[in-house]
Amino acid sequence: MAWTAVKTYHWTQTFQAHKILHVRHVYAPILGYGGLQPEVVFPVPRQDMTPEFAAAVRDSCIDAVLQKTLTAAARKEKKGEWGYIGNLQIDYILTTANTWRTPIKDFELIVERPKPQPPGANQWFVSFCWDGPVKQLDANHFVARSINFVPKRELHVAFFGVQ
Repeated sequence: MAWTAVKTYHWTQTFQAHKILHVRHVYAPILGYGGLQPEVVFPVPRQDMTPEFAAAVRDSCIDAVLQKTLTAAARKEKKGEWGYIGNLQIDYILTTANTWRTPIKDFELIVERPKPQPPGANQWFVSFCWDGPVKQLDANHFVARSINFVPKRELHVAFFGVQ
């Protein structure tokens, strides 16, 4: 079953000439849900992955350490056989509105890990692509910053839940 969710917002805005403008853009994206079977994704050479799985691995920059963690968790769930890892995805479109004349002076992205429901049910791992350091603020918050930021791609944040 395939589905698409679309939200569109627009408004009229007047800006004063020759004044410095500070803009803060905050919105709640639509959360997608999927599943991952590590035996299908990770041991398979990238060229043999289905296009959907290859895109998920590429777009969220799943590294080797996270691959091993998810694979071990999936095997543990099924007591040595392969299990299923639930994952949530959030996509942020950064390049569509990339029509400004100068870079974003001070860009900050804060990603919050989902809270387990019910508490203690799942541990969530976070993965996303970022050109530069990502710092962990606390157990559930990650921050990525960039000065003079010019988006080159969309942002795909993936959360993987394991027992």
